[in-house]
Amino acid sequence: MRGLRFMTVYGFKAEKKTALALHNKKHLLKAISPERVSSELCKMLCGKAEYLYPVLMEYYDILGEVIPEILQCVDFDQKNHYHNLDVWEHTVKAICSIEPVAHLRLAMLFHDLGKPYCYQFYNNEGHFKGHASISGEICEKRMKELRFDNETLQNVLALVKRHDMIMKNDGIILKKQLNKYGENLFFDLIKVHIADDTAKSAAAQGRIAEYKEAAETAKTAISQQECFSLKKLAVNGNDIIKMGFRGKEVGAALSFLLNAVMENKIENNYNALTEYLVINKEKM
Repeated sequence: MRGLRFMTVYGFKAEKKTALALHNKKHLLKAISPERVSSELCKMLCGKAEYLYPVLMEYYDILGEVIPEILQCVDFDQKNHYHNLDVWEHTVKAICSIEPVAHLRLAMLFHDLGKPYCYQFYNNEGHFKGHASISGEICEKRMKELRFDNETLQNVLALVKRHDMIMKNDGIILKKQLNKYGENLFFDLIKVHIADDTAKSAAAQGRIAEYKEAAETAKTAISQQECFSLKKLAVNGNDIIKMGFRGKEVGAALSFLLNAVMENKIENNYNALTEYLVINKEKM
């Protein structure tokens, strides 16, 4: 693993006998502590893209010692018009297409590892329904085995499970996604979508422009302090209680008002919100 890291970070190439030894002795990785392996894995993945690509393509069997699902992806023809690469080469290209930040590159490493386990062929194309969920299960299992810290695990897992969710340049949809995922995860998902589609055929790359536009729309919403979270709502729980709501009704009322604001049905000011809630109480 350290040899691979030196190659991806410094651009070294293994001498012929050394390369052979790396392949032949890969099983010895099982004798190394998981923490050491995960540390070298992250450093290796965060190497320069031009060095990383050939290393991942040539030494996939070494990574397969610690993440065996990788081996199922090598030469796995996707038979889909959105893909012109097998699952592993698509994965490698996606890894190299995202910025060298550990949790982002780990997300791209794991994002499609579930595909061979849910492959179906119909209507003259390959389909992978549910692969994000299966990839998430693989991700969680292998990262726990490698003793990753919980924060990194949860960040990577969140991206893997949602890497194929719909993202459109629609102000209302984007505000709801910002509310649901938070700013950090939202913008990481944009990066994952762009990297994923960059590694696909030309048929899929038309969506990249919309992802970039969506990021700019979201940044504008944030800079203009548009309301997409309860903390920015012009009323709070105490205000709702004063209106006579109790228990779970309070949270339901706040969520109802926040959705109305995000959907541009009502302005975010106290009088408008309280009046809207009184008029529409039965719709909660």
